[in-house]
Amino acid sequence: MTEILKVSPTKAWRKGERYFAGPRAGYLVGRTGTWFLATDTHVESADLALHLDFLTRLLSHWTLDDKKRLSQLREVMARDGLKADASLFWHGQPGETPPSVPPQALERLHALPAKVETDFDTD
Repeated sequence: MTEILKVSPTKAWRKGERYFAGPRAGYLVGRTGTWFLATDTHVESADLALHLDFLTRLLSHWTLDDKKRLSQLREVMARDGLKADASLFWHGQPGETPPSVPPQALERLHALPAKVETDFDTD
């Protein structure tokens, strides 16, 4: 994934590899491999649309017309039986309207294919 996307993961481990899961869980051994990317280290804004723009451009090599990177990811996923998940988080003030997810972002993520989950909440 790192070689194709040209970005380092936030967290990654291979199946059977020992990794630090956090202060409470300590060290664990991965039952599956994981490659995790949090966009908050790449996008300074809290605007969900900017985070989705980063992801869609990352998947398409920074131009939405370039499908080479997306094709490479799909090939690796099919060959190795990998799954992709995109978890979108947003937290707003009481009464604030949750953001909408742009259709082109959903289209690009589903083309991976990625399962898209949203967790939008207010105080």
